[in-house]
Amino acid sequence: MTAKPAVVAAGAVVFRGSGEQRRVLVEHRPHYNDWTLPKGKPHGDEQLPVTAVREVEEETGIHVRLGLPLPSLRYDVSAGPKQVHFWLGHENRPEHPHRDDETDRIAWPTLPEAAELLTYPDEVELLARAVPLADRALGTLVVTRHAKARPRKSWQGDDWLRPLAARGTRQSDRLVALLDAFGVRRVLSSTSTRCLQTVEPYAKAIGSQIHPVHLLSEEAALGRDEEIADLMWQLRVQVAQSPEDPLVVCGHRPVLGAMQAGLHIPIQHLTTAQSLVLHIGDEAEPVAVESYPSPL
Repeated sequence: MTAKPAVVAAGAVVFRGSGEQRRVLVEHRPHYNDWTLPKGKPHGDEQLPVTAVREVEEETGIHVRLGLPLPSLRYDVSAGPKQVHFWLGHENRPEHPHRDDETDRIAWPTLPEAAELLTYPDEVELLARAVPLADRALGTLVVTRHAKARPRKSWQGDDWLRPLAARGTRQSDRLVALLDAFGVRRVLSSTSTRCLQTVEPYAKAIGSQIHPVHLLSEEAALGRDEEIADLMWQLRVQVAQSPEDPLVVCGHRPVLGAMQAGLHIPIQHLTTAQSLVLHIGDEAEPVAVESYPSPL
């Protein structure tokens, strides 16, 4: 039985170019005098994709959006077993000077150069496993259950107008960093207030409008599972055809089953503000699914 890690961390494998011209982002840490892939530990209850994006930017000045998850690395440190989670990282903002005291240099070696430069053999092996995945143009589709709403029994108005509770507002604020980690650019939601309020902070953060979808509301969805599945099929096709345009769609517990069925994934019960991150291949089929409950 594998021991539970005493330490967790997250990072990304970031490429530039393709073929023989492909290069990879590495960093030098003067304290250890080593060359490594960028990575670091979470702040508090920070979700690991958020950690990966933050650490890459803090240590290298490169902001990335995450793509396909990669195999994690496990090794022992003084505190016990350590597990480092990695994703493919895609540059999506201009580079700025790195500001983390842990690193003093970054470099973009070619792959043969990186194999010689990287200090740790397991990172060299990870790099070799990441290379064939880097050429796959995968789309990203996020499905989110709305954040915690006010109880039905304490709400006197129409149910579709029922707003978020205070906890739900905090959950929606925390959702911003997770959606940003995957570079979400389009925001879709049920027309119910509690769903709209869940994704509103993120839509404001990226300067985007929310695209309301009445079919995904509890009131409109009853008995329309096939229509919902067809809608989700259309969204799968859209992200497969436009992998640079990830999207999020927010729905309700009674509707999420039909939504997941339309995505061709095993149906999961999602807690409030929990997100499923789907990586969609060029035939519009999911090739990987990640699940992130809200930390609140």
